[in-house]
Amino acid sequence: MKKESRNILIIAATPFEIAPLTEWLQQHYSPGPGTAWRSADGHLQISVELCGIGLVATSFNLGRLLGSHSFDCILQLGIAGAYPTGKLSLGDVVYVSTDRIADLGASDPEGNFLSLHHIGLAEPSAAVIPAAPPAAAQHFLQTLPAVQSLSVNHISGDPARQDHFELDKDLPLIESMEGAAFHYACHTAGLPFIQIRSISNWVEPRDKSRWQMKTAIENLNKTAIALLHHL
Repeated sequence: MKKESRNILIIAATPFEIAPLTEWLQQHYSPGPGTAWRSADGHLQISVELCGIGLVATSFNLGRLLGSHSFDCILQLGIAGAYPTGKLSLGDVVYVSTDRIADLGASDPEGNFLSLHHIGLAEPSAAVIPAAPPAAAQHFLQTLPAVQSLSVNHISGDPARQDHFELDKDLPLIESMEGAAFHYACHTAGLPFIQIRSISNWVEPRDKSRWQMKTAIENLNKTAIALLHHL
């Protein structure tokens, strides 16, 4: 029985994060319209787009794409920092089950962060946006560590940032600069979506000599290619 054709959008902040995937598509898929690639059996059409670094660039560029094209599923790929809880290792590939904007709010006179809920501008549930993967991908995603994520405009390198939030103590915590914008846009549009990230560094004072960018990107792209076989 022939599989139903599916139109998949893959986004990333920068080209180097998905360079191995792009090369793989060039070798195994045929060129389609625009930035799209088509599988040999016609089952998948995959569009790859760069949405820029940060919440604002991601919001604008993803909104532009969703307003002009129709997609069956959207996948966000990227690297991330992990809070040093002992539950993850550098190079691990993770599935982001929830995301939130970690610096959208206010500060009290003592400098403590106050979320939109704490200042009366949003319900508690509005802050945390759960993922909505398609049913076909759920078994594969269960093989990856599920994490919760904070999305920030300013990378502080301060592990104490996590203390401002009510978190799931059973899940590792990571940090990125785009994830919550992606979750918000896809959730609002009612589309299935998946955020996959690989841990390149710890959330700590900035020291690039401790980062494992190459390993993180290699592992991220291998996982993304494997995931495509389940969509």
